[in-house]
Amino acid sequence: MNMDRKRFEKMYRDCFRRIVVSLIHRFRLREEDACDIASAAFMEAFENGEYDPDKERLQGAYIQWLAAKRALDFLRTRKRRASKLQKLIGQTPPPTFDPTRADIRSHLRSLIDRLPSGLKRLCELKIAGFSAKEMSERLGISVAEVRTREVQLRKKLTEAAKMFRMNKRIFH
Repeated sequence: MNMDRKRFEKMYRDCFRRIVVSLIHRFRLREEDACDIASAAFMEAFENGEYDPDKERLQGAYIQWLAAKRALDFLRTRKRRASKLQKLIGQTPPPTFDPTRADIRSHLRSLIDRLPSGLKRLCELKIAGFSAKEMSERLGISVAEVRTREVQLRKKLTEAAKMFRMNKRIFH
């Protein structure tokens, strides 16, 4: 048994990393989860006496199969937990945001302050009422580039507004 254990440990050292990488790529697992799953598969194979030192090459494939089976079980369990959580969240009313004009202004100001400098300047000019041609002259870019950046600005502000649960279409 001692000889078998040494050979098993050698196979563990040789195959463990390959199995972990395979689990990460195949099932898109985090490295910690993949390591845990691979270790559990090796332990299961060794403890159940299913390790045959004469068939080490086949054993690597068998342990790979065990690890894949455990990874699928892990993903199913995680999906079930997420589903239960969704049901629990669905039972509680979603938080609402009914802002006053001052709230909207303060949130917009904070959103604008977080923008990259080029989009921030464009936004300020847009708020001031400049046309696309006037903005292009002030920023030193073409009118087409102003239009492109306006679309980018609208997308960024809309995404950020969703985080604050501002459902009104205030950017169009």
